[in-house]
Amino acid sequence: LAEAVLQAWGYVTEENFLSGVFDRYRGRSYVGTLGFDSLVRLTGEALVEHAGSGNRAFQQADRRGELEVTSEACYGKLRRIPQSLSHGFLVESTQRLRAVLVKTASAVPRSLRKFEVLGVDGKKIKRAAKRLVAARKFQGSVLGGKALVALCLRTGLVVAMSSDLDGEAND
Repeated sequence: LAEAVLQAWGYVTEENFLSGVFDRYRGRSYVGTLGFDSLVRLTGEALVEHAGSGNRAFQQADRRGELEVTSEACYGKLRRIPQSLSHGFLVESTQRLRAVLVKTASAVPRSLRKFEVLGVDGKKIKRAAKRLVAARKFQGSVLGGKALVALCLRTGLVVAMSSDLDGEAND
């Protein structure tokens, strides 16, 4: 199972595919020393090898001589990725995975199988850190961004995502 997951991740993060996704959804982003494909690879390493620690993944890549920028530059690039690129990567990688998925027995009741049944869940980031000097003088917690995700119950794949940096925005 682990091998299958890593193979699927490799298929979704192939360099030519990621370059195409970046070109279509990049907005005002540009390619510098650290490309989108490298950032996706480093993020995958952080999740799989370093228990979600980007810092450890960046340091390990630096020790191997694969990182030409500082860890701070990696975090800066992550911070500046436009939402359109995140959404585009999700949509196109899901479509790419659907092409190679094996059909399995559906968990959806037989009476609903002619429909595309989606599970929807949303989260707001609560108690965000008060890093901005202007926010530090106010009492109470800061509400960060929010995300809404749709999961196809037949395939188990996330098929859509909506996000907003303003956690106070209307749902």
